[in-house]
Amino acid sequence: MPLVKLDADDLTNIFQELEKNCAVHQPVFDSSGQIIDCLLLAWNSFFADKRNYEVRHGQSMVEFYADPDEALKVVNKVWIEGSAQQEFNPSQTRSNNHYCGSENYVVEVFWQKIAGHIVELSGPHSSAHQSVDAKLEVIEIEHDTETRAQLSDERNRISRDLHDSVIQQIYAATIGLKRSISSIQDLSTKENIEKVIQMLGDVIVSIREEVMGISEGPIDDIENEVRKIAKIYTGNSDLAVFVTCEGELHIPSGVAAHVRLVLKEATSNAVRHGKASRIDVSFEKNNEQFSMKFTDNGIGFGNTPKAGNGLENMKFRAQSLGGSMNVLNHNLGTTLNWAVPSNNMNWRE
Repeated sequence: MPLVKLDADDLTNIFQELEKNCAVHQPVFDSSGQIIDCLLLAWNSFFADKRNYEVRHGQSMVEFYADPDEALKVVNKVWIEGSAQQEFNPSQTRSNNHYCGSENYVVEVFWQKIAGHIVELSGPHSSAHQSVDAKLEVIEIEHDTETRAQLSDERNRISRDLHDSVIQQIYAATIGLKRSISSIQDLSTKENIEKVIQMLGDVIVSIREEVMGISEGPIDDIENEVRKIAKIYTGNSDLAVFVTCEGELHIPSGVAAHVRLVLKEATSNAVRHGKASRIDVSFEKNNEQFSMKFTDNGIGFGNTPKAGNGLENMKFRAQSLGGSMNVLNHNLGTTLNWAVPSNNMNWRE
């Protein structure tokens, strides 16, 4: 059977019958070579039927598209790379003059540079495509949940093994060194042994930090989180931990990582440097801000807190979220106030 030759009319008919938005644009450049607009040269009936305005030759992308800034960003990429894919929801753009109907759906757009023009092919996700996307999302969530649970179990197992073996051996070595100090007369030797004891203590803390330390994800049980972090620096020694929280508190991932690291630094300062035997931590969240107050009964910083790396890091974390931090030294120890706005993007999961 001989092949049928397609003429210009055939190609035009195919173009018009496509059940996708199909359009050809002429890019407009500024003096630097950036595309600042695109003018409509050709389109099919599906493209015209889906618009809330009359489609005309030479129409401006900047003037008529639902999200022209995003569209121009994409077409500039296409001009350099040759093609691109885009997804957007017309109902969530600043104006919805792009598509007829107010239903909430995702539009797929395929852009390609052809012969000095920009070709656009777009349309809503098919129901089958949406169904597959939804199933893939569920599978991904289930996989992430299972993976986190497995990692938590493995972390706990390693923690137990290290505590029962390595950490206990280091403790035993530390106790032996402390006992030997009393029988040593040479001051230089005593100082060297004391340095070794301090180093072994730091090793124990480092092991706990790696195994029991910072986890990922949101915080739903803040008291458990505080006690878990406190245990890193105290082991089985006595440290009174008091946690106060007004109502149920959910801290999303965007803030939780900062909260954990601030708690870690504050607890380390209180126990290792301040020699505290008690910490009081309170949390409060309202429509304007989330605040944490950390108080210990240690020896403090002297007359004026010194701005070391730890304090600067905690302050930077608050400022990076639009918040603030201050440290107060008083007769009963030290109080750290750390607060961030509760109405920004970081509080959205």
